[in-house]
Amino acid sequence: MFKGFTDGTLDFLIAIRFNNNREFFHDNHDWYTESVRKPLLELAGELSEVVEEIDPELEHRPERCVSRINRDLRFSKDKSPYRDWMWIGFHHPANKHGFPGFYMDISPDHLGYGLGFWEDNKPLAQAHRLMLQNHPEVFSAAIGKVPGGMTVEIRGYKKLAVPESVPEKLRPWYPLRSFYVYRNINDARGILDPQIGEVIKAEFRKLKPLYRYFAGLKPVEE
Repeated sequence: MFKGFTDGTLDFLIAIRFNNNREFFHDNHDWYTESVRKPLLELAGELSEVVEEIDPELEHRPERCVSRINRDLRFSKDKSPYRDWMWIGFHHPANKHGFPGFYMDISPDHLGYGLGFWEDNKPLAQAHRLMLQNHPEVFSAAIGKVPGGMTVEIRGYKKLAVPESVPEKLRPWYPLRSFYVYRNINDARGILDPQIGEVIKAEFRKLKPLYRYFAGLKPVEE
């Protein structure tokens, strides 16, 4: 049962930031396991129940959803072996970054969570554009359910003209390439709130209509 993150969680992430070497990590592996990985697995287990309700096809097994602390150094100039932040990602197994998924991440001074996809998915984006032209009210209803105060970031095709028929408030969504809808918490009191798991679960449920909108689109080749 997830009871919240602790000072030990944030202290370890700060410590690994400034002692990013294998000797320190191995000497403090128990600290990492108890204060970082264990609560993340517990939180992933609770969030997975909500994600499974929304779409059982999303990967929701906690051990598959919690990130590894080891960094992939093969193509990076930064050879620091460990991350100082961790995440939980609930994604579609067949399209990890180009299909909407839910996520949560934590660092020493930040906790964020939300919904989005990160890579181009042209057939899905084309289906979305056709929906905005022909049935804008469908997307309007879905985006209208997003909880107040959440940040919306849209990455779009810069040279794509927006038809005049698309309602003004939906026009930024027309040239869609990828998007994030998220909330960030940037103070320790909020990050360490023992009820943060319940807060995230509630907001994942409120993001269900937006997820279902994109998941329900039938991809269209341009």
